[in-house]
Amino acid sequence: MASVDSLKVGASLHGKLVYRITSQLGHGGFGITYLAEATQKVDGIDHDLKFCIKEFFLRDKCSREASGWVNFNTDEKTEKNGKSDFKKEAEILKSLNEVPGIVPVSEIIEANNTVYYVMQYLDGQTLDKKIHTETRLEENAALPIIRKVGKALGVLHNKNMMHLDVKPENIMLVDKFGEINPVLIDFGLSRSYNMFGRESSGKKIFAISEGYSPVEQYGIINSFHAETDVYALAATLFHMLTGEVPKPSKDITDSYVKETMKKYGVSEKVENAIACAMRKEMSDRTGSVKQFLDALVESSSNQGGGGTIPIGGTETDPPKMKYFLIAGAIALVAVLCLLFGRGGDSQGGGGGNGPVPEDTPIVVPPTPEPDNVPEIKTGNLKIDFQPKNAEVLIDGTKLGTSPNTFKDLSVGSHSVEIRKDGYNSKTETVSIVGGQTYSLSGSLTKIVVEEEITPPPTPARTLKIGDYATWQGGVRNGKPHGQGTMTFIKSHRIDPNCEDVANAGDKVTGTYVNGLLDNGTWQSPGKPDKFLLLGN
Repeated sequence: MASVDSLKVGASLHGKLVYRITSQLGHGGFGITYLAEATQKVDGIDHDLKFCIKEFFLRDKCSREASGWVNFNTDEKTEKNGKSDFKKEAEILKSLNEVPGIVPVSEIIEANNTVYYVMQYLDGQTLDKKIHTETRLEENAALPIIRKVGKALGVLHNKNMMHLDVKPENIMLVDKFGEINPVLIDFGLSRSYNMFGRESSGKKIFAISEGYSPVEQYGIINSFHAETDVYALAATLFHMLTGEVPKPSKDITDSYVKETMKKYGVSEKVENAIACAMRKEMSDRTGSVKQFLDALVESSSNQGGGGTIPIGGTETDPPKMKYFLIAGAIALVAVLCLLFGRGGDSQGGGGGNGPVPEDTPIVVPPTPEPDNVPEIKTGNLKIDFQPKNAEVLIDGTKLGTSPNTFKDLSVGSHSVEIRKDGYNSKTETVSIVGGQTYSLSGSLTKIVVEEEITPPPTPARTLKIGDYATWQGGVRNGKPHGQGTMTFIKSHRIDPNCEDVANAGDKVTGTYVNGLLDNGTWQSPGKPDKFLLLGN
């Protein structure tokens, strides 16, 4: 069921191709995702192709006119920065088009007073749905998936980027010639960093996913640390092998991780690898994706599968087929009994009722007609989302909170929205089958607004900095901190992370944070003043 603020079915977006909106796939706090079709001519032949298109649209802060035009009910700066961040997200993805395991972006479109990017449509299911269909995965099914995701994440890290939202819901499983190809999606929280490890993406809004976000992600992340994504990757594997969403990172201990996995027969080497990668303190955690993957040794004790990863769950006979099988079995037994009765006694071996006359008819019980099977017109929906007590709306009507099982839903498709104040809502389309229970679980991402850091006022003091400068200004822990002036006694680099060299007599007046220059004006005799913005 589409949101009232989404683009109408049949609406067009013009880029390299003309894209026609066919349905809405999802609606989060920062955007709407659509399924679209376009026609592309190859060698003179038209081919109808499917695409996935993401639109920048702030829930509760945007409205749409009938023409499709988006109005932002925010200040101009928020609108401008939001569009810029969304466009950078698309550009990051587009730069990774050749990386296996990362969703390819074909183009970026600016229209309707907002930004869109067009992605390859992935026909498959999320890892989250696979886990809940099968309850949990054995090692020989889980490890090949996590290795492929890890390799894609490693390429991302080599480009000084962090995903910051790795979890089963953001991993699509695409069936290609019978083999699963996991694809990492949703780069809405991703950040890029410069050569010094400082953030260069400029994003000010981020979120967390309880169970997958490490403790440092609940605060401000302004420098590159692969360990943050490593934690989320290990937490994803934990969920795959146990069927349980990990506890919030503040409650994580080695004993909890290991004891939970022992219950499910996880091998010791895999158990240790996950425990090391999920340690609470970043400094104690596995340092890179490669180290984590190297520590994973596939267990040979798991039964079944032989390394093959099925897309769906275990196949079962449809209910109507059972009637045919039972009826066939009854008929076969009746025929065999009559035939053996005739053959055995016709030999005159004594006993029994004698031979069966040739004209005696063989009576076969009638096969029940499949149309007589009563049709079950309702099914159930089991929902288990974190945080607890999130509201559940089915087809726009609030029916309760999570966790819960909603019974006697009509057969067919239903739109399910899970929402809670302070979290991005989640919308899914589920298909209810008669007599069966559909499971839907996951976690809502918490909205956290990163506020600009303002160094607290500190008392002014004069401080000698090595043998090359003196500082007049605020001091904290023996280092320049806050507003002040650095006067250089001899030539020296202005900041460890800055290539500029000041000469004797030069001054830098500005803001320092824990001994490092954040921003300021460099004054050098005989030269024009130069403004420096290092972002420390």
